[in-house]
Amino acid sequence: CTLLGHHNAFPGLDHKLQRVASQFFLVSPWKSEFRNGKGSPTELHAYNCRDTLVCARLHPVLQIIVKKSAAERAYAMDRRMAEVATKMALDGIPVDLIENRRLASVMKPKIDELEAALVERISTGDVKERFMESLATERAKRKRKDDDEDFMQRHALRLEEAGEEIGEDGVNVDSPDQIIALLKACGVPLMSITKSGKPSTRKEVLAQLVDYPVVKDLLFFRALDKLHGTFVEPLPYHVDRNGRYHVSW
Repeated sequence: CTLLGHHNAFPGLDHKLQRVASQFFLVSPWKSEFRNGKGSPTELHAYNCRDTLVCARLHPVLQIIVKKSAAERAYAMDRRMAEVATKMALDGIPVDLIENRRLASVMKPKIDELEAALVERISTGDVKERFMESLATERAKRKRKDDDEDFMQRHALRLEEAGEEIGEDGVNVDSPDQIIALLKACGVPLMSITKSGKPSTRKEVLAQLVDYPVVKDLLFFRALDKLHGTFVEPLPYHVDRNGRYHVSW
């Protein structure tokens, strides 16, 4: 309830207990002194007591600010939602393992099909030549420790390395450099640049370029692969013997 109160009083700030406490009181960084529950029972008792003491002192202060901010209704709703979430965590959410396996059997072949389609694109026309050239150019921009100062020398070296890296397997869809090179080779104009100086392939950027078939395939592949790898494939390993998944609220 302390952190929920801070969330309602100061919605744009960090709501971790150490940060909240330092906003109001002069306190030592006790959270950083204990990592992952390590320490003797005596030390951990002291740690828990400090947590409790800080919450006890913060609570009346935050109640005043929540009231002044006219956020009491939002705070009450958050606390009710916290009760629901806690009950969900304890009771668990039922998982239909048969449906889970059915989803996996449908999604995995489609993921493999989309990946194969992306890989095969460099085998059409002169796309492979443009792909290799783009990959070597981007990588040559970053000078390594033992590299030559001359850009063209680095480019030639990167081109040779790219040929060995690609081999017979084609594009590695998990390689950001190769995805950038593939998109450029297919004529996709990547105008947005990241802080590191590389062309951006974020979802928000590519969503504006879905008229290009390779972009559409890439976005569909990423979405399906993420869904399958995060929520479908690993789920059976995390349910209890009653077929329930206990979320960590």
